[in-house]
Amino acid sequence: MKLLPMFTAVSLLTLAACDQGSDDATTLREKVDAGLSEASLSLSEAIDLAQAQHPSATVVEAGLDVEHEALVYDVELYAEGVEYEVYVDAGDGSIARDREEALEADDAAERQAAADLVIASSGWADLIAAAEAAAGATAFDVEADGDDGVLEVEALSDAGIHEVELSSDGTVVKSELSDDEAWELEKESESEDDDDDEVDNESEDPNDSSNDDG
Repeated sequence: MKLLPMFTAVSLLTLAACDQGSDDATTLREKVDAGLSEASLSLSEAIDLAQAQHPSATVVEAGLDVEHEALVYDVELYAEGVEYEVYVDAGDGSIARDREEALEADDAAERQAAADLVIASSGWADLIAAAEAAAGATAFDVEADGDDGVLEVEALSDAGIHEVELSSDGTVVKSELSDDEAWELEKESESEDDDDDEVDNESEDPNDSSNDDG
């Protein structure tokens, strides 16, 4: 996953560090489980709510996150050179944050390729349903990968974390159970790579239209 300058895409590392959910949850997988148990909204429902904020944009990423100690779905959308990030409260569906960033040409081209994949599909709701059926699991994270031409869904079951890849027509092209340790290390590595950028952009964001008092 290539992280864009303004937003952190590694939502689940934050979730792993949060005190919400079970006090006994120590691994990233356990934190995801606790977060899904606490959330009243499904990932698909959160995507629909974020989409309503920007009807002309396309959802390219979404996942369970923690913002100011509140459990949210972090949904990223793209349209015409602008990326939007919407935080949907996982409990009541309210919009906790809605902000935007004008992307440079290279990043815009990457996001457009991802958006094109989603546009060519029947939509995230159908893709998530197909992935959950294939894995027998509950989805908590999605991403359109324009470079590889696949739509990725991560889902949790009692067996562990499932990584499912689908084509735009909804065909499951890959479904595998991840090794917990390797998956967690991957998420930590992605977060470390983007940490400095996130801190810089959180300190000053003139396009943030929300109340960040948490």
